[in-house]
Amino acid sequence: MPVDIVTRSAIDWCLTSGLPFFAVRTPEGDSLFGASATTQSQPPVGMGFFIGAFNRSWSDNLWIPATLTAKQVCDADLAEAEQMPTLPAPAPTDKRQYIASLSLVISALKQRGKAKTVISMVRKCDLCGRKLSDLYANLAERSEGSFAYICYTPDFGCWMGAPPEILVKTQGHDLFRTMALAGTLPKESTTWDDKNSVEHQIVVDYIMSRLKGLGLDPDQGPRQALPYGTIKHLLTPISGHLAHCKASDIFDALNPTPALCGYPKEEALADISATERHSRDCYGGCIGLSMPDSSVHAYVNIRCCRIEGDDAYCYGGGGITPDSVPETEWAEANSKIDNFLSRMS
Repeated sequence: MPVDIVTRSAIDWCLTSGLPFFAVRTPEGDSLFGASATTQSQPPVGMGFFIGAFNRSWSDNLWIPATLTAKQVCDADLAEAEQMPTLPAPAPTDKRQYIASLSLVISALKQRGKAKTVISMVRKCDLCGRKLSDLYANLAERSEGSFAYICYTPDFGCWMGAPPEILVKTQGHDLFRTMALAGTLPKESTTWDDKNSVEHQIVVDYIMSRLKGLGLDPDQGPRQALPYGTIKHLLTPISGHLAHCKASDIFDALNPTPALCGYPKEEALADISATERHSRDCYGGCIGLSMPDSSVHAYVNIRCCRIEGDDAYCYGGGGITPDSVPETEWAEANSKIDNFLSRMS
């Protein structure tokens, strides 16, 4: 179902006025919108949207309460918020620097044995003056099965994305599900090679271990392919009963998973700090919803971009292992950005 004209108008007004807001198309096809004069550091009563930076805890998330509906934003005589601040833009990634840095990371990984590090890149894309509400409408309509969103806060700026990866999704106070999503191949490929299989299993083992460390008894489903445009990812669903845990406990236990950071975690974080010349900001962090029934829908913020002026700073990355080839990893990261842009434009 297309994004309706009222929601589009509300998005335009919020972006012009600097009013914090979110618009979401859930994987189930529900369209949600909320806006508020202020953000807050705690989950709101009722529905709210949250966004957080990479490698941050549940308590560091920033929340937008759904205080105003799209119709209320369009109909009410609201006082304009402060002008949207300009935030420092991330530095686009140079290919030669990326290839050279990746070669050093691969050499280090070969000394560690079972290890991976996720290295990201940034591509600057000119939006040619197109309205963000139209781009979001395209993204929402073409991202069936993903969590399509656009949001704005003064702290993080404007972000838009369609991540397919669940960090933790709860149903009331009883059930939870998450997933291991790692490994990427062209959609037409029929066999998962050793590099992708090993990369994926590292994520599965980490998630299962962390959940069991919380005293949970998770069920691991069969591996399957998750299509995303012209590529596909390797996915293992994981679920279970919350028992004594809350969604925030699972969030903090898993975030960031080796799918966005690496393994071992501290070595991977050191690699990222030494290699990436841009700030990840909210890339690889988490976005999602808290619902009135206390359910939480948290997604890993991949397949996303940050908007600054007429430019979109698009993020892509990949899991680097001892078997990685730098040119292949560069192509994979760019293919992820290409797939995202094709849904948005």
